[in-house]
Amino acid sequence: VCDQYNIQTVVLHDEASKKMMRTLSPMASPVARYGQLEIFRINIRPSFFLQGDGEITADLNHIRVKGATSPVTVIKYHHFARLSAKPDLPIEAYPVPDDPVGFIKVENGTVRDFEIHTDYQ
Repeated sequence: VCDQYNIQTVVLHDEASKKMMRTLSPMASPVARYGQLEIFRINIRPSFFLQGDGEITADLNHIRVKGATSPVTVIKYHHFARLSAKPDLPIEAYPVPDDPVGFIKVENGTVRDFEIHTDYQ
């Protein structure tokens, strides 16, 4: 799940959860404690790509992909109906186990740099 959702840090206050997280070493490492809170680092290679690779930058209502390595790119951002791409590329929901929404799938073919945005801008 941590890799699927690109979770890199977990903050816990519940003792049972902290105990469980400590059993996941070396996948999870405690890094700090603040009162009742304990912070764990998840030791995975962080990536917003589920399929393909490249570089992603994101801000409000806008995602930029540079250097996409696959003709079909799936990124770990939730899909919703009001997305479009520039240049104009097909976008659809990519099913993810136990996730009712799914991630963003872009059929980018030979296009390596593209943008995804909402029409809320």
